[in-house]
Amino acid sequence: MNYDLVENISLKNPESNFEKFSKKAIQCVENFSKHNAIIDLIDNNEIELEHFHCLLNTLFHQVYTSSTSFALAGVMCDNRYFKIREYLFHHAEEEQDHWKWIVQNLRDTGFGGPDPREIFPSFHTQSYISFAMYLAHKQPVARLAMAFVLEGLSGQLGIEYGAKAAQQLNLSREQMSFFLLHGELDKGHSHDILDVLKYAPLTPYEWAWCEYAAECTLHLYRNMYNHTATQLHKAVLI
Repeated sequence: MNYDLVENISLKNPESNFEKFSKKAIQCVENFSKHNAIIDLIDNNEIELEHFHCLLNTLFHQVYTSSTSFALAGVMCDNRYFKIREYLFHHAEEEQDHWKWIVQNLRDTGFGGPDPREIFPSFHTQSYISFAMYLAHKQPVARLAMAFVLEGLSGQLGIEYGAKAAQQLNLSREQMSFFLLHGELDKGHSHDILDVLKYAPLTPYEWAWCEYAAECTLHLYRNMYNHTATQLHKAVLI
């Protein structure tokens, strides 16, 4: 079998640039609340404590491993991108303790299930984690693009919807600290990431990967929220 016709051809790889990436990434942040079952529950004043507990458990392993993939991406980063490497290491250190807020919020709101460290992540959560680890190994700059979407969501929606949920569930600021404190700390981070990326000498192919990573992040992270609502609905039916 001769593979010459398959191997010896010029491929047109995806290409992008900073302007296209930033526009797409901002759109991803704006579109997160659309077709989002948990956001809909809060908007309709239908959120229940069980939803809150299920969401925290769904998000836990993503938060628990985020600093690992940030640090790994920093290690794998091209030596030319020292500013990106510095930001990835800095962000890994900042994020490393945020999982403790989830455990504390579960305890402080009467969750009677197992500690999330004792169970495996859901398939939806594992998909998100796997993509983050893949980027860290193969496209480490795009791991920062992935972070842009989450930082934007946390800074813009974490406080707004965390406050709405806290009011509906009659929870204190401390009991909702993962979303409220996270949101406050993440304000401005998305702008910082854009500043770091803007002046990086990325190739058009690397920019395309950043754009793709932002889109994947939107879908994978929103799937985790929708999974939360679906899981609780199934439990009620059973």
